[in-house]
Amino acid sequence: MTHNPHDQIHFEAPSLEEVESLLPKYHFESFIAKGGMGAVYKATQISLDRPVAIKVLPKEFGADASFRESFETEAKMMARLNHPNLIAVYDFGEIEGLLYIVMELVPGKSLYEKAYGKAIKQETAIDIIRQICEGLDHAHESGVLHRDIKPANILLKKKIPKIGDFGLARAVGNSESGGVIYGTPGYTAPEVLNSPDNVDQRADIYSVGIMLYELLTGAKPEGPYQAVHTHVDCDQRLDKVIRKAINPNMRLRFSTAKEMGDELAEILRTLSAPPTGGLRAAPAAKKSSVNLGVPGTAARQTGAKLKPAAQPVTPAAKLATPGAAGAAPARPATPSTAKVDVTGNSTVTRNIVIIIILLVAIYVAQDQLSKRKERVAQQQEQIDREEAQRKKEREDIIAAQKAQYQNGNRQNDNSGSTSPKPKPKPAPKPLTKLEALESLKDVLASGRRPLSEMPKETFYLSSKSRMLLYVQTPMTWQQADQWCRAHGAYLATVRDSADAASIAEKIPAATTAWVGAGKAGRNLWAWSDGTVYANDLGLRKTSKLFYVGLSSDAIFELLNSKDKQPFVMEWRVDGSQPGGIRERLQFTRQTLNQIDPIYPPGTYSIGSRNFCLVYEPSTFAQARSLAKDAGGELFVPTDQTELEAVKEFLAETLPAGEMAWIGGQRSGDKWTWITGEPWSFANWDQNYPGDGKLVAAFGAESSPWRDLTSSDRVSYILIEWSKDKAKFTPEQLSEDAANVNASFASLRTKAEQLLAKENTAREEQHAENIKRLEWDIDTYFNGLTKGDKEIQGKLLEALKTTFVGKERLPDEIENKGPSQKVRGFTSYGYDKQQRIEKEFLADVDKIRMAYIRQLKKVRDDLVSKGQITASRSVEDEISAAQKSTKSFLELMGVE
Repeated sequence: MTHNPHDQIHFEAPSLEEVESLLPKYHFESFIAKGGMGAVYKATQISLDRPVAIKVLPKEFGADASFRESFETEAKMMARLNHPNLIAVYDFGEIEGLLYIVMELVPGKSLYEKAYGKAIKQETAIDIIRQICEGLDHAHESGVLHRDIKPANILLKKKIPKIGDFGLARAVGNSESGGVIYGTPGYTAPEVLNSPDNVDQRADIYSVGIMLYELLTGAKPEGPYQAVHTHVDCDQRLDKVIRKAINPNMRLRFSTAKEMGDELAEILRTLSAPPTGGLRAAPAAKKSSVNLGVPGTAARQTGAKLKPAAQPVTPAAKLATPGAAGAAPARPATPSTAKVDVTGNSTVTRNIVIIIILLVAIYVAQDQLSKRKERVAQQQEQIDREEAQRKKEREDIIAAQKAQYQNGNRQNDNSGSTSPKPKPKPAPKPLTKLEALESLKDVLASGRRPLSEMPKETFYLSSKSRMLLYVQTPMTWQQADQWCRAHGAYLATVRDSADAASIAEKIPAATTAWVGAGKAGRNLWAWSDGTVYANDLGLRKTSKLFYVGLSSDAIFELLNSKDKQPFVMEWRVDGSQPGGIRERLQFTRQTLNQIDPIYPPGTYSIGSRNFCLVYEPSTFAQARSLAKDAGGELFVPTDQTELEAVKEFLAETLPAGEMAWIGGQRSGDKWTWITGEPWSFANWDQNYPGDGKLVAAFGAESSPWRDLTSSDRVSYILIEWSKDKAKFTPEQLSEDAANVNASFASLRTKAEQLLAKENTAREEQHAENIKRLEWDIDTYFNGLTKGDKEIQGKLLEALKTTFVGKERLPDEIENKGPSQKVRGFTSYGYDKQQRIEKEFLADVDKIRMAYIRQLKKVRDDLVSKGQITASRSVEDEISAAQKSTKSFLELMGVE
């Protein structure tokens, strides 16, 4: 459906008499609910004497030809669905511009009304979600997505959950031009907003995962994931199911609802007390639990209560349960309190109480007996193991003594010696994982792969062509990388979602381990074996964090270079080593002529220059040779701005006390750069330079320089590549950076064009940010009750007038609004605006630096040709551009 939910529609629901006059085949009995998508009535189909729910949409929807066509297509698709966990669709049509749809009437309350803000027993929650998965899988198999799964759209009919309100549904794979996919904030998958054309059944699975978390804890997950079992007493396997279902990367979720349902069914099967079909109260847990199906049970508070999940749409305010019978309450239902009838026969009452007490006692006794048997079995198993071990030790001692006795007899026969018998040597202890690796270090580094001698924890991928090992010793990424290379390995490569899942199984719960991905220049990531990092695995390409870890939930995380984490190492079974330093640098050299060269992991970009700190102990001559073999050179600062940026980079990456070679050298009493660029600034450490002739940067906060001799060895090398073809490069401003023939006017024109392009993108982002804030506020308003709308409506309209139709959000809008939720919207929008501006200025600065470098080459070219006057004009332009990013924008006429 292509109707835009932002369009403001004042919808007056037709009266019972009006709608019955339009649809005389139905007897309309009562009004159920009204929302932004229409109104729902309880009615009877006269010809079949069948109770039904009829949903009527606003006339504005019927006036949209595209919407009508989509509505008809979707209604037909939903009518084909036939499943006990789906609300059935009987008929649809249009009368006098009103679209309507006839559905099964479900005489029950919604899951939202039953469980809002409360935790329910894990068996009950699992069984509900399992059935929802079955219903969704049927819809998905029939080609229909729901797109708005949430508790308010789940009705409970005789303890059976039924999925309602497919009013937002669309065909699987159908991405209509201009169509927009919306759900309910908090339940909506990231791709619904970020990439709506790629939405499939996994968006519904994401919503179901959120709902399972909410049923178990009473609150939706917010911020970093907090394990369910840390809040409530439940099976820890549920966390694995939830984290897989709500993974931000849709490729790492369950592929089908059936897959998720089957996993939940297996958990339910193995629990000690599976549900018997009813929805029963949970035992005391870490927070309140509530019964959904048996009257006379109440929730019991046993711990700190989680913050209730904010529900933007209530059943009374927005049509979320089209088949619900009776008007939905304006606030969440509260659990009933247990009561016993004392007005009748006292003997009957007493007997009932006695029976209940006896049943409870029997249950407790059986539970304690079961636990006691389990403990006894475990103790007996431990006793048997210890006895077997003692028996083996006795047998080993007897065998050793027997052998010694026989050997002694032989010696006595030969010499008559009566020396005492030596004690048998204890059996050697098995090697630990790291000890085993250390014993194989040289063998592995040589390319040999003694598979039978590898630690038992080693596992294989890619048809056993790769072997991997999880190492729990925390190290920085650089340290782990060095350790792996010393053992003939490299940090593991994750080639696809199957790899991610297999590796994550070896990582302990709630742990993130280093893998071989790192920043590889401008907005790219690469693996340590040269593989280009896939852009669709959920990483922000603009992140300034340099390296990547993989969590136990198969989620990629960006980590700081100084963080210490366990890691996963990888070997090629064929003995090759694509992750060696020289192999990485050779791979970079081979890609330098590409539009986006692939630099080694951990590469830092400034403008068109890329810098990588490489661990390779070497002399200056060896370091320079390695850099040139990689198509680069030792670092040479272009200006003070670049030097400051590199100092920050080294402060984050160069270990304290270590040094890195850079491209400075002394000839006589004069210091120069190896590239021939002028020595115009320096960053010497205190009491330096001394008698050395070569420069290395020292690993301290300000990364000062020290001079060394040609025989000195330094652990690190800072390599620079300055002729790449990234987005804003000298190549875009000149066809040949080594032979500049472009005129000053041509350079300026190209720089202005690049700035204009960036400015257009910037304005589009600001417009989208404002539109998103407007939509968030509209959606929030539509979900309010009638009373809350009257209270907050004018305040929200006044708030919107401060930014709707404007180019920017005003500064005073930050954290402004009539409720905490609205203040969250405005704060997010304002922060987003600040990020857009910051990213724009960063891109402008890259253009500015590339422009300045090219101007300098034009100036030098003019000077070499004796055109001094012309060179002074270029020098003036350089001076103006060097002042600041803001002055550069003013110079180019960009506001």
